[in-house]
Amino acid sequence: MDKQLMQAYQATNYVIDTQPPVTVRIGQSARALLKSATAIRSLSIITGYNPRSHRVSDAVNAAAHQRLRTAIHAVPGADIMATSVAQDPNQQWPDERGFLVANLSMEALSVLARGFDQHAVVWMPAPEFIAEVVVVDSSIA
Repeated sequence: MDKQLMQAYQATNYVIDTQPPVTVRIGQSARALLKSATAIRSLSIITGYNPRSHRVSDAVNAAAHQRLRTAIHAVPGADIMATSVAQDPNQQWPDERGFLVANLSMEALSVLARGFDQHAVVWMPAPEFIAEVVVVDSSIA
């Protein structure tokens, strides 16, 4: 993944559609998303929008979003906790809708991301839930 794209992932505000909304930032803990001491092993944020980092129409993105929801529900143990919106503070990228998912293994998350032609995902492993960008497919150009 090129440096500019990685910087964009790192600068993004990942707004989680909770009440009140919570903004996840790379390098910071997302423990505020946990309502109780439940058995959550990981949190992740994934989108189906703009595959291969190419902007596509709203209709294509909306269809990918629905397919991703279905794909996540098919993963045993995965739990969609909320929807999310990735917002680029530099406004170089349009908002991207996605999902906050609990208990996806890194392997399952990577498979999902590659299936939707995504370069990277946001991964927050227990116990600290520090948000990090994880490249899942650096071959996508």
